[in-house]
Amino acid sequence: MLVRTPEIFYKDGLWPVEYEPKSKVINKSERLKALVEVLSSISEFDYYVLKKNIKNVQWYVPEKERMGEVFPIWYGKKSILYLSPYLEIFNDQTLEFVAHELAHVYLGHFYNYDKKKKVFFGPPHEMTEKQVAFQLKKWGFSKKKKSKIILRLNLTNKKPQSPLPEVALGLIEETQTVFI
Repeated sequence: MLVRTPEIFYKDGLWPVEYEPKSKVINKSERLKALVEVLSSISEFDYYVLKKNIKNVQWYVPEKERMGEVFPIWYGKKSILYLSPYLEIFNDQTLEFVAHELAHVYLGHFYNYDKKKKVFFGPPHEMTEKQVAFQLKKWGFSKKKKSKIILRLNLTNKKPQSPLPEVALGLIEETQTVFI
């Protein structure tokens, strides 16, 4: 079996370009460590499929200190693979989340935009999540445990408009919103 390194991931497009594929950088990030673990452990065939499908993706892995930014889209019809800075905090589940998002790429779950109708379209969410769950089991990254509580801080004292992406993934049993 070929040993894959972060340098190979970088060359193959399976690494966020804003980070050097070096140990000193990787060791500071739970998201990058999880990325190394997933990409190092999947089969050659699955790696090949990911490498092929990653061409449909623009990585977005902001530094954990980044509180916001206007993110330009240079590549037209690509989907964005977003790995939240929150994953640096919830490091007991970071591996699952990274594997989950890579499974979507592996399975070709990309959405398109219909300019005339002004809507996004793609496979049904429930179906894609079932496919991802199956793929995670195949890769050996099935859900091990669920978080009990995530605190969402809201500085406006208003009810949040939408849940955190982590809740939408179905990996969290319960959430609690704290209003300040």
